[in-house]
Amino acid sequence: NGECKEATVWFGELAGNEQFRATVLPAGASIAGNPMDAFAPVAELQNFIYDPDPAVVRSGLVNQVAEDFGFSRLDPEEEYLTSETLIESPFARGFEVLAELPNQSRTIRQYFRDQNFGQVEIKCRRIPTNVEAVRRKLSLKGSEPAVLIFARIDGKAKAVICRRIDAHKKTHPSEVSQG
Repeated sequence: NGECKEATVWFGELAGNEQFRATVLPAGASIAGNPMDAFAPVAELQNFIYDPDPAVVRSGLVNQVAEDFGFSRLDPEEEYLTSETLIESPFARGFEVLAELPNQSRTIRQYFRDQNFGQVEIKCRRIPTNVEAVRRKLSLKGSEPAVLIFARIDGKAKAVICRRIDAHKKTHPSEVSQG
């Protein structure tokens, strides 16, 4: 459910043929390989951005997931992935890209002021960010949920504004009735 709870080292017969493995629960999906054997191309941000499951990141199998599912990386040093079309994978959560902005506080605040967002989830991996300080500065007077991802894209820090994809219902969260 989005957290890496345990890392295990297998040896002997239990290790299997592959050196590294990531298992995502509760789905029970598992991927195995050697991080040095997979290659993921680097591409510009496309219509969808993906946040690999922490088990995938911890195992070093981000490139394996990208290769197996047809994702590209945003930067060689960044775990976030991208694709032109929506790709469902138990190993990465998808988000529809709404905007790509420079990582400038004024520009980000202006974008949120002009939108109908009422809540925001903020994600970052390699970009040092004080999430609560960013959240306090945003104008969130609307009703729609948004996701703000700080990511390195082609070596530059960017702010990517997204909408979470609900993979189970294949809709956007704003289209799902609250009950």
